[in-house]
Amino acid sequence: MFTVAIVIEIIVIELLVPWPWLRLLLLLGSLYSIPLLWGYLAGRVVHPHYLGEDLVLREGRTEVLRVPATDIVAVREVRGFAARREGLILGGPEGTNVEIHLAGGRTVALWLDEGVAPLTPPRTPSR
Repeated sequence: MFTVAIVIEIIVIELLVPWPWLRLLLLLGSLYSIPLLWGYLAGRVVHPHYLGEDLVLREGRTEVLRVPATDIVAVREVRGFAARREGLILGGPEGTNVEIHLAGGRTVALWLDEGVAPLTPPRTPSR
């Protein structure tokens, strides 16, 4: 959507700005912003949160939180927004959908595309 908005912006600038030197400068700035935007969005996909021996939460390439997986007390699927939460919040445009309770009473709310499934151990079938 942002790329389409940038293309529309380029067209509008071409129609409204009378000075060729300014149109060229704004065109170059707009074209330069497209790979920057896509690079930022790709960084969020290439560097995701992960759970191994530690739970590592990231914001792009920046590691925001690293705690031992043994510190996870509970994981719940809860939809919400930052205005209604306390603790660390790593939401997306749709808010948050997972709430992780850590040892020591700390809480983390974040958006995971897969929901709580990657954070909960598989259940063994009962006989």
